[in-house]
Amino acid sequence: MNYAKYKSNGNFVISEVAGETVIVPMTGSVAKMGKLIILNSTSSFIVKYVAEPHTVAEIAKALSTEYEVPDEGVLMADIQEFIDHMVERGLFSEVTEE
Repeated sequence: MNYAKYKSNGNFVISEVAGETVIVPMTGSVAKMGKLIILNSTSSFIVKYVAEPHTVAEIAKALSTEYEVPDEGVLMADIQEFIDHMVERGLFSEVTEE
């Protein structure tokens, strides 16, 4: 199990554009990202939730409560994949505790 905590880097804003929720970079990182990221309701929840550091398990628990998913374990792999995607694009980072 991954006990790492993740946090958004705050170098983007979430915006509603033509009925879609998108991540809009605050810096010149659009080229690095390759494209804007359109969020579904689940990914939008995660992006907002990791304004403060959380583990994948904590995110899964919050999502299962929000969306009434009975088995948090089902969510874990999908959440980790999304977080990895966001880390690769420089939008999330792993938080090291001292």
